[in-house]
Amino acid sequence: MNATAWSPGADGFQVFALVCASCHGWDGNGQQIDNAGLRGLRSVSDSAGTNVVHAVHEGIKVGPLGRNKTMPPFADAYSDEEFRTEMS
Repeated sequence: MNATAWSPGADGFQVFALVCASCHGWDGNGQQIDNAGLRGLRSVSDSAGTNVVHAVHEGIKVGPLGRNKTMPPFADAYSDEEFRTEMS
């Protein structure tokens, strides 16, 4: 999955459609691997959003060494201001 840069006028729905839905699914159940499921996660429901922001910014590696499934980091796809706007 390639990061798609934010552009003026893009809202959260557009960003999710372009960048997130292909792996996480429109219903949050995940598409490609079990770990892509977001539905019911405490970190997604956390009003502070600290874990989600960190995961989106830094990416995630899951699985035993040598067989990691990853979510790429999106830090380079968004400026700090765009990141704060889209993740809030």
